[in-house]
Amino acid sequence: MGLFSETGNRTRMSGMYRPHASKLRPGVRLLMFVCLFLGSQLGHISLLAQPVKAVVFKNPVVDVISSDVALHIDAVILTGSVTSLKITAKYIPGHRLNIPKESYVSFEDAGSIKGADTGKYFVSSTAGVEIGNKNHMPASGVLQYTLNFPLKLPNKTINNNGLKLHFGEDLPDGKQVYGIDYLWQGRPMAKELIGRWYNKATGDLAYIIRPDVVISADGQIDSITGGNAKEGVLSVVNNGQVQVLYYRLKEGTLRIGASKPGLEKRVVYVQDLSLCHRVVATAGYHGQQFKTDTSAIKGYIIGYKRTGQGKKTLHFTVSDPILGMQVNYLAEVQPDGIFEVKFPVYGPIQPMVSSMYCNGYLYLEPGKTLVMVLGLGEPAYLGPLAELNNDMKLLDKNNKVDWDLVSKQVGIKDALEIKCDVLSQKGLLNARLDSVYRTGEISAKAYEQKKLMIKYDIATILLFYEMQYEQNYRANKHLPDTAKVPPANIPVEYYDFLTADLMDNPDILQYSFGFIFINYLKFRSPWFAKTSVLTIDKMYQALAAKGVQFSPDEMSVINYRQKDGQVVDSAQRLVNGKKAKEFLSRYAWECNMGWDAHSRDSIMQTYGIAHGVANEIMYVEDYASRVWSQLTPVDSGKLRRMQMEIKSPILKSQMAVINNQVLDKIARSKNNTGFYVRNSEDIKADQIFDSIVSAYKGNLLYIDFWATWCSPCRQAIEEIKPLKETFSRKPVKFIYLTNESSPLGTWKNFIRDIKGEHYRLNEDQWNYLCTKFNVTGIPHVVLVDKDSKVIDPHYAFFGQDIKAKIEGLL
Repeated sequence: MGLFSETGNRTRMSGMYRPHASKLRPGVRLLMFVCLFLGSQLGHISLLAQPVKAVVFKNPVVDVISSDVALHIDAVILTGSVTSLKITAKYIPGHRLNIPKESYVSFEDAGSIKGADTGKYFVSSTAGVEIGNKNHMPASGVLQYTLNFPLKLPNKTINNNGLKLHFGEDLPDGKQVYGIDYLWQGRPMAKELIGRWYNKATGDLAYIIRPDVVISADGQIDSITGGNAKEGVLSVVNNGQVQVLYYRLKEGTLRIGASKPGLEKRVVYVQDLSLCHRVVATAGYHGQQFKTDTSAIKGYIIGYKRTGQGKKTLHFTVSDPILGMQVNYLAEVQPDGIFEVKFPVYGPIQPMVSSMYCNGYLYLEPGKTLVMVLGLGEPAYLGPLAELNNDMKLLDKNNKVDWDLVSKQVGIKDALEIKCDVLSQKGLLNARLDSVYRTGEISAKAYEQKKLMIKYDIATILLFYEMQYEQNYRANKHLPDTAKVPPANIPVEYYDFLTADLMDNPDILQYSFGFIFINYLKFRSPWFAKTSVLTIDKMYQALAAKGVQFSPDEMSVINYRQKDGQVVDSAQRLVNGKKAKEFLSRYAWECNMGWDAHSRDSIMQTYGIAHGVANEIMYVEDYASRVWSQLTPVDSGKLRRMQMEIKSPILKSQMAVINNQVLDKIARSKNNTGFYVRNSEDIKADQIFDSIVSAYKGNLLYIDFWATWCSPCRQAIEEIKPLKETFSRKPVKFIYLTNESSPLGTWKNFIRDIKGEHYRLNEDQWNYLCTKFNVTGIPHVVLVDKDSKVIDPHYAFFGQDIKAKIEGLL
């Protein structure tokens, strides 16, 4: 079947109509049937004598690709009544490549044209792969194959209707390739202009040109509004300003600029990277990478209007060794597909992006912007950070650490044998990396980054042994979860890999996942244990050594506590008891931090582990967990005393930066609106839910159980922020319930940035609602419809389309 199907008594073909045979006179009809019969017989003879000639359209222009596998349509091949797609796939070596029987082609947007064929034509045969999930990517990570479909495509434009081919998988989340324009007719630019253009002298990706946009390495994104292919002119719009670009294509090269004169003298660009003389950066970081600054990602999603499906944000996560936590960032995607996100940094970072367009780590540096283009399979990188990201992508594919090396051997080998295997892997990985670097194929910065990653990943794997010993022992021995496990019996010398090169290396701060290594050190049971209890006497000694001047009331507490065994009257005991609480409230957190650090240092000395930056990062993590996570800044005096515990200049400065950021955030939030504090202290526990629901009758209620200290809660609240704008004029209320575990001052600071209705419940009210809705962990969401009926007592919103869910209930 071709493009058009039968309609009534007429068959529409190639834009023309012919009368049906029943309308002709009998004699004419007989002659027509004879001619058709003879013609068909001759045609059969001709077909037997000569094969059908294939028409090949190489490298068709594609609007957008949505796939977890990087796909490239190499050619559209037309052979009689069969349409074939020649495809190149790039994916992880050894991983499966599924070619589902639901793979199909169809005419794109055919439904908008009267009489057009809107059917799907499913794959009938293949070459180079099998239909199903039995295909594996080769060691090269590149696989070429052909899919054949029972569809006859026109090899020239029909009625100038501009229809394109669509290739997809008729499955949820199936691969989709939109807008395969294999004919390319009636366009305002030469087809040869479409693609990626590299600077021939340096090998840097300078331009990505699409049918509707020009993206340059400096982050400029110009929408194409017209042009003249013969004259080599493009009309573009950037930030509302109309501009003209002139270009010249000659023998596979491109010159492009904003003026026609001097075009021949401009930089030469080519699409074939092998024709470039790549200049590999040989300058490394050299210890100059730490400074407080901003890094950014600016990007464009090709075909966003087609594939966006209402997704208005991209999610980025940064693992911060100093904060000791993952920090989430959202980039809002504009209607034209442009997005931008900025990160406060103190050194190189590796944010992780998670989206339908790409998943993985990106590599940023202070003061620089990474330009990325999504929607064509693998992301494309431009700008000053493109080389680093391309090199790291290459190294990450071919030089990965085996994170299961320890877990799969627990209970089979002893600790020292496993350690030997892990360190052998480290040696092999470093040797392989050194070999690649000597070829001159990767930059010095990529080499240093990968070397650092191997160092700390291997150390973290070795720390896995004790932390996951019982779990892995049972799994490897096929034991039930309740089975007793023999002790690990780890000798002291097992930890001799924790050398000064690991523990006192400031470069750990340029590897975001260094925070995993730090936290494994920090929360191992022997490290975390205190050697003794911190008393007011010891607090006094520690604070006095830092020059703290105590008030008379504070001295009365200290003197009272030092009168061990002395009898005092009950009134004096009561007074000093109250003052002691105030003293502890003022100084206990600060002193406990110092004491924890002292305890860790003492135990590490017992194990022969070097003191260094790693210990100081643990201390700053403790500081940040209160200041940053709980929005509780400290005064200048306390900040100075805490900084006295630290030698590292960057850590000292970051303590002040963190404190100032929190102060600024609190100050800005004082002008925020849209949050409402509701008083519930006089409501009985068994009436609290009815009281809340009745106050918002006629509204759909999104009730969120959360706490200020709960990181997943805060992440979830951040992720649904755009929804509040979407439903701002709809009968939808967002209600936030917390309890007294969220400190009152911290809670007040937090909710200024959370639009909605806020309740801070007492213990009885919280316990009643937790029992009513079986709240075993937070965040926990309850949905109530407009009739005040609970329709979902435990809405699992992670991974769900919340917007569609709410719309369906309104």
